[in-house]
Amino acid sequence: MPADRRRIRCLSAAQVCEMTRQALRIAEIFGEPQDIEWTIRGPELVLLQARPVTAAPEADVGNWRTVWDN
Repeated sequence: MPADRRRIRCLSAAQVCEMTRQALRIAEIFGEPQDIEWTIRGPELVLLQARPVTAAPEADVGNWRTVWDN
């Protein structure tokens, strides 16, 4: 990625909110955090797959929120 494009947002605030809402909903349905893969097709957020997180830290992180991302 060219340096001048590294800080350009690729998702809108509305898309981030929708992804967050859906991620919480999916975790609630399955009863635990999920490793979620999705894509955006036009205006639609499309779930590709979800599976349990398999590499979670053992340490208590208190009030911190842990986010796994790539």
